[in-house]
Amino acid sequence: MATDVKSLAEKYLNNTDFEQWDWQNFISFFEQMFQQEGFREENNDGQQHILLLRLDAMGDMVLSTGFVREVRRNYPTAYITLLVSPAIYPLVCDCPYVNRILVLNVSLFYSEKKDFFSELLQLCVEYLWQERYDFSICPQWGDDKTIPEAVAYLSGARQRFGYSCNTLSAYGFPLLHDEMEKALMTDVFISPRDIIHEAERTLYLLKAIGMKVEADNMELWYGKKELTIAKKLLSSVATAGRTLIAVGLGAGTGNRKYPVKQYAEVLKILYRKYTCCFVVLGGKSEQEDAEMLRALLPSKTIVCNLTGRTSILETAAVLSKTDIYVGNDTGVMHMAAAVGLPVVMVSREEDDFCGNLAGVFSENQRFAPWQANHVICCPDGRTGDCVGWMGYGGCKEQYSHCICNVKPDEIVKGVEILLQ
Repeated sequence: MATDVKSLAEKYLNNTDFEQWDWQNFISFFEQMFQQEGFREENNDGQQHILLLRLDAMGDMVLSTGFVREVRRNYPTAYITLLVSPAIYPLVCDCPYVNRILVLNVSLFYSEKKDFFSELLQLCVEYLWQERYDFSICPQWGDDKTIPEAVAYLSGARQRFGYSCNTLSAYGFPLLHDEMEKALMTDVFISPRDIIHEAERTLYLLKAIGMKVEADNMELWYGKKELTIAKKLLSSVATAGRTLIAVGLGAGTGNRKYPVKQYAEVLKILYRKYTCCFVVLGGKSEQEDAEMLRALLPSKTIVCNLTGRTSILETAAVLSKTDIYVGNDTGVMHMAAAVGLPVVMVSREEDDFCGNLAGVFSENQRFAPWQANHVICCPDGRTGDCVGWMGYGGCKEQYSHCICNVKPDEIVKGVEILLQ
């Protein structure tokens, strides 16, 4: 490249007031370089270069695994880069459909913008600007997409596809960042107003771009190594004839966590009714909850506590060796669905929440276990200030609140339905 891009990146960092970050100055600073260096012209090296962005949470990435596969199916010889958040990387590190995986800590954008752009510009200088991407795709929908749109722009991708920040305007919500989006993105799409699952929505975007979608299943990319570890970890509970129930205690937010004491009641009933063992899954942050759960159960209950002991792919392999998942709405739940387990999901959201706006605010409609036999256990109603509140998931508190109204007997009934 004729331009000294490293010096350009340093100049931007040194001369920008990130407390007052302005997307217009951002574009005017870099667009001249992109034009001068030919980023806006078609590649002539005979190979497509594609950038895929999935910068949010693990569950979103699980639901996007089919999306990544279908991009590869449409572009079998392309050089495909997948850019993810640090939390997602362990899930996709062995993805067979991409040539390179890069990591970006997007949380810095909200705390230390200068550090965020420093990391992003270093990524651009070392990797992204070398690729001359024909196009980028970001399947994220519904949220403020300032970060992925800014990343897509700064990647230098000639075309930048994604869902509009204004996808909610069809429901009567005001336009968001309209001028910024028109400047950062080349093609933005509106998904159907009908209620649509998020896994389906990622594939709808590919169809809107003009690609063919042949399959809509999810995948998890673990192998023999992880399966061997899973078998060893489960050796203490893998008794012939016993139903192996995976229990997921974690969740991305506090109000999605069903109380441990109530889970203990569920497991007590299941242990009495079935010949079963329990495998408790989660990260290090769930270890204390797992210990509390074990202490609340009768001593004869067979429990294998794997919280904090498995990598993400090892967790997937463990799930593949169990019979059913019972737990919160979390990335592990989506992994259970991906490996084909029946799923009992405990939800903070009451039945028939928000009516015509369910396609926007209902996590049970948008993020139900995909293509898995499942039962969603919902509270009969909401509690306190959440009554009548119109917001995503229906519970406005940050701790176990509305979800506490789910009765243990209802969860047991869900297990019975699926085991039958």
